Amino acid sequence: MNDRGVGVGSIPWNQTRPRLSFLSSRVAWEVLALLRGLILIMFVLAAPVVARADAPLEHVEPSVPRRLYLDLVDRLALDDDARMIADLLYSDYAVSLEDLGKRIETRAEEAGRQRVSDALSGRIFIDREELQRLRVAVMRSYEEGWPTADRLLQELVDNVISLVADDSVDVEGASHDLRRAVYLSPRLARRQDESYAGDGVDVGILFAEAGAEGAELERLDPGRVTEILDGWERAMDTHLVAVATADRRGRQSLTVARIERDADAQEREERAALARWEPAYRLNRDAVEAIAAIAGESVGAEAARAWRARFDRACFPRLFRSAKFEREHTWIARHVKDAGARSSADAVLRDAQQQRDDLCRAAIEIMLEGRLERHALVHPRMDASRLRDERTRRLYQDLLKNSGRRASLDSDTCIALEGLVTERQRKQMLSDIAAAAYGRRR
Repeated sequence: MNDRGVGVGSIPWNQTRPRLSFLSSRVAWEVLALLRGLILIMFVLAAPVVARADAPLEHVEPSVPRRLYLDLVDRLALDDDARMIADLLYSDYAVSLEDLGKRIETRAEEAGRQRVSDALSGRIFIDREELQRLRVAVMRSYEEGWPTADRLLQELVDNVISLVADDSVDVEGASHDLRRAVYLSPRLARRQDESYAGDGVDVGILFAEAGAEGAELERLDPGRVTEILDGWERAMDTHLVAVATADRRGRQSLTVARIERDADAQEREERAALARWEPAYRLNRDAVEAIAAIAGESVGAEAARAWRARFDRACFPRLFRSAKFEREHTWIARHVKDAGARSSADAVLRDAQQQRDDLCRAAIEIMLEGRLERHALVHPRMDASRLRDERTRRLYQDLLKNSGRRASLDSDTCIALEGLVTERQRKQMLSDIAAAAYGRRR
């Protein structure tokens, strides 16, 4: 949350938080003041290390990006001296994480990563079974760094909260907000995968966005939903911590199953992933619905509808990617001077977007039924031969039909929009849109 947060556990943070020994006495603080210049010099010398920490460390998980750490430091309201120490703590964390990354890279090389790279690029030949074995060994070598990365995260958080002098600061909430962001980050990175269904969604962030100026919940008093968000935070934090290791291992195991082309193992891992996903999705959905009910009463039905739609878009972003007809409408609005054509284009757009939203909502219901009731992943690009029961196969067929209707809607709407402009304008519009799409792909 922006200004509030609740952590996990029943023990107050100020009864259990570790204190750095050299900060525990008044004399130490006086010495610290005298040595402030020295600390500044140390910070300057450590600056290059901090810069390196911002670079992505592949295969090191969990890791704390500097921007998230700075958010935590801001939430803790540290004084100038404590902030300098906090910067040094992150520098030390960055060095440790970088060293861990190097050790992981070394283990991957020992497991055969270079041979795998050479084989996949065609520089050497390795038979299929040996290549599979090497790829699996390389994947498994990355797991060795997880316990150390978990320990480094815990030490970083414990050490920085020990710098807090003001007991009124919500240390527990701030630290758990950081952990939640760290644990959700790798899930959110997969949001364009066909299998993504809100795995990385943070309802607190969605609510903050919905309450911004001009957004649907701008007029909703945040105090009315504080209890809802507090309960959601506690439950979500508990769940994410509980499944963090299993989630990493499951993603690795699923990749291994795909490498080995083991359909049974792949299905087992997908079902296990669904079992980990379901509690989080239900927590998010229940919080969203509770907020929607309050928004409907105090702001209006349209605000509640827009809030639910925001959640749907966050959970299924692939469904709501910009359609070609939306890009054509944007071009017409910018380049066509005929007011009548622009007005007609606006009407065509509104009708198409409503139909698209209805079709997307139907697609979401199909996929959720597959996940929540049939315990199966259902998406248009899946291998349908793996569907073992009739009801799930029917869901898959319904989803394919829905996908076809959305494609037809896009095509028909484009035809309608192109009919509103001259032939010269149509050709220029298609050329500009194609050029923009090529630029995005590069």
